[in-house]
Amino acid sequence: MIDVIVGSSGSQDFVTFVFGDLSLPEPPQGPSEGALNAATPPFTHASSGLPIDVDGERVLEVRFTGMSLANDVGQPTYDGELDFRPALPALRSVVNFDMSEGQVGWLIGYDGQGCVELSSDARSVTVAIGKPAS
Repeated sequence: MIDVIVGSSGSQDFVTFVFGDLSLPEPPQGPSEGALNAATPPFTHASSGLPIDVDGERVLEVRFTGMSLANDVGQPTYDGELDFRPALPALRSVVNFDMSEGQVGWLIGYDGQGCVELSSDARSVTVAIGKPAS
């Protein structure tokens, strides 16, 4: 993972997780995979167990496994923001809770009854959340 983009477009707020080139043709940990699930409190950091504050009436968990967390010279592949608090109609927070041992996990807090849609292509995964009715 090399970037996280948080934004709004039309009737949806979204989070896009962007991925770079494979570091190896066939990574030793196997293919990278992802999962999207509803999350329930308490929310904690995977490595420390410390509590995480997640804004929003509902919370999703996005987890990617089989990830390269550093490049060939030991620099992190993602060194951006780990806690987003956007002032968008539905999306309230996007908080990293795990970035260790080939796993990357994020909690996405949102308001409203908006439909959640998941889309992907070869370079990204997007979670889109319908905005609340005006």
